[in-house]
Amino acid sequence: MKNEDGHYVTKTDQLIKKREKIGKTGLTQEQAAKKIGISNSHYNKIENNKIPPSKKARRKISQAYGVEEHELFTYKNNFIDMMKNENKEMILQYIENNPDKVNGIDHSGKSVLQVAASLRYCEETKLLIEKGADPLYQSPDGSTCLIIACKRGYTDIVETIFNTCKKEDIEKLLFELPDENGNTAFLWAAREGRRNVCKFLIEMVQKNWPEKEADLIEDANDKSKTAIMRASGFNDIETIQLLLDHGADLTKKDYRGRRAENIAGDNGHDRIFEFLKEKRLEQEID
Repeated sequence: MKNEDGHYVTKTDQLIKKREKIGKTGLTQEQAAKKIGISNSHYNKIENNKIPPSKKARRKISQAYGVEEHELFTYKNNFIDMMKNENKEMILQYIENNPDKVNGIDHSGKSVLQVAASLRYCEETKLLIEKGADPLYQSPDGSTCLIIACKRGYTDIVETIFNTCKKEDIEKLLFELPDENGNTAFLWAAREGRRNVCKFLIEMVQKNWPEKEADLIEDANDKSKTAIMRASGFNDIETIQLLLDHGADLTKKDYRGRRAENIAGDNGHDRIFEFLKEKRLEQEID
């Protein structure tokens, strides 16, 4: 086939030309998916920047069209790949120069901000929020950036979120946005024995929403497990004592009728079982 200048044009040239006009590949989704041997739905997600293609898919596509991979793939998740590769200088520069990318989502549904929090990137987390990243975004399992930081015990990230976000957003993160199983950021901190995170959250609630301290301590997930029940399964006496110091109720029961002491016993934490049983009897006497 010849072009308007009379030169012969290869099929690859035609594909590249068409790709420039209607998209990255130049084929319909069905044609492109069939050509590289992946499902049409998978290809649709790649084409629409919803997920990054695997190395194998990138190689197949680039070979099919006779062009280099970097010419075909400039999807928005390259920001997240950059973060995961720990190229911190490039990350900060990219955030500064591309504020429209700060709410990108990776293939698992995590936001750029959540990835930064999970990698313990304090400076990047702060800059992302300042540039408009949504701290209230929930990934498919309901996790927020605060839940991720609390679960991992990253007190510095938790502090960064608190110091950078709007007060009303912090309140929502603490009290209104649990994960898919009803676990709030505080419940996760207790579950993983993150005493320093629990202490910080309690102090922040006392300072900003003192009327909600009891709600924080006694909130329960979908299985009626409170923070002290979650902590009892982890065998962390310091976190348990912190919760008791702030009024945790040991008489409450979960969906299976177990108190915190029973959960400790079921997990083989005999010392915690005896401790909690003694404290529960004291509460009942009072």
